[in-house]
Amino acid sequence: CALQGKKILISDQAGTVIAHGYLQETPWPGTSALYWTDVEMPAPAQEGMFWCTVNFAAADVETPHDGASSKFSVAIVRPPEHRLTVEVLEKDSKTPIEDAQVRLGAYRAATDPSGRAEVAMPKGSYDLTVWKVGYEAPSQIVDVREDVSIQIEAVIVPPENPDAAWLM
Repeated sequence: CALQGKKILISDQAGTVIAHGYLQETPWPGTSALYWTDVEMPAPAQEGMFWCTVNFAAADVETPHDGASSKFSVAIVRPPEHRLTVEVLEKDSKTPIEDAQVRLGAYRAATDPSGRAEVAMPKGSYDLTVWKVGYEAPSQIVDVREDVSIQIEAVIVPPENPDAAWLM
């Protein structure tokens, strides 16, 4: 279907249209029929998680075509003021753990080969969790009032024996 120039609408949680755009003349690179556009939309005034819906009505399309819609979420956060550096090490060997997921609410990062992750974030108190398959790390509360560096020690969790239930 030739969908170039067709209108899409973006609605907020209440169903109010907050932005619109028109599909580009050519499909997304590497595809044959994924029409797309860039749309600027206003951000909600308060912090939090918000849902929006993008709608394509398929009106005035030469070939009969179904409309489509999809929901997406937007997290609104305060601008960063400080940098939190998290270093994740294996507890016994002190070896850096690469690709550990570092999460502090809406803020996320992954550790690099040196076991470090940096997260830019505003002042506040956050529940820090670190996760990687095969490891266990304690969660902790982090109070960010300035640039902070934290070291987390993770322990190796031995893989479960799939036959354990039968070995009693």
